[in-house]
Amino acid sequence: GGLDIVRRLINESPTHLVAGGSLMMEIGIGQSEDVAAMFDPLIWHSHCFLRDLQNIPRTVLAKLRG
Repeated sequence: GGLDIVRRLINESPTHLVAGGSLMMEIGIGQSEDVAAMFDPLIWHSHCFLRDLQNIPRTVLAKLRG
């Protein structure tokens, strides 16, 4: 499904971010629901999706708990 790298970034980035740090990445069309399910609420404080000019969720912004 093309989500292996996204999953890896979500799982490994907390070890590279400071407490309260942010992760931002572009995702593919139709992937927002699957990506949202990857964020563990015990690790990530919040996440949201930014839409492109065609109103498609294309960027995810997540904040690490801190």
